Amino acid sequence: MRIASFVIALGVLALSATKVAAQTCYGDASFSAGPVRLGADVRAREGVKDYGVDVAVGARTGLFASAGISRAEFSDIDGSATVFGLSAGYAFDLNHARTVQFCPYVDLSHESLPDIDVGSSMLKSSVDAVGFGGSIGGTVRVGPSLDLVPFVGATYFVERFRAKWNGETDSESDRLGVIDVGTGFVINKVLTLQPAVSIPVGIEGGKSAVGLAIKYNFGSSKP
Repeated sequence: MRIASFVIALGVLALSATKVAAQTCYGDASFSAGPVRLGADVRAREGVKDYGVDVAVGARTGLFASAGISRAEFSDIDGSATVFGLSAGYAFDLNHARTVQFCPYVDLSHESLPDIDVGSSMLKSSVDAVGFGGSIGGTVRVGPSLDLVPFVGATYFVERFRAKWNGETDSESDRLGVIDVGTGFVINKVLTLQPAVSIPVGIEGGKSAVGLAIKYNFGSSKP
């Protein structure tokens, strides 16, 4: 059995793992509005839905980091997958007005997949992934209480699939890219509503995901 192909057939990809929690570069409210952000999101692709929550901290420019957990449910199998993720990056302003921003980042995640009955035994599997990428975004003022923040990002993932069945353990690696495109609707500088699409690249059987996130910044920022 080719582990990666089996897992991908379930619709499980790195794009269900960590959600980068940056700011303008990733369609979010700036950390200048509050250095702490709480978020929740739901995403769906063929055969899979996942729900997640995360917390992020950062400054107007410079370092930021986030941690999150999500749960994936499948239409064709019983059980669910649980994903734990961490991300960190650095935000650079690209213009004097500070309305355009670029962020390089790194993602780490671990996904525990549901046990699968393969006939002779139960298949127990998991996926560990590390991703490196960057994202660029810009703020467009629409009104006194509304900003649009479109963004596009790309991440290169290296994944390690592990499986146990019939008393044996096997593992294999795979690589893929994910392109994220979306727009944040930032209300009163602190509340972000963000529809987005995640598109896997370079892997056979990968399914695009459509998602919606809500995020809220709070806390006191230094001038």
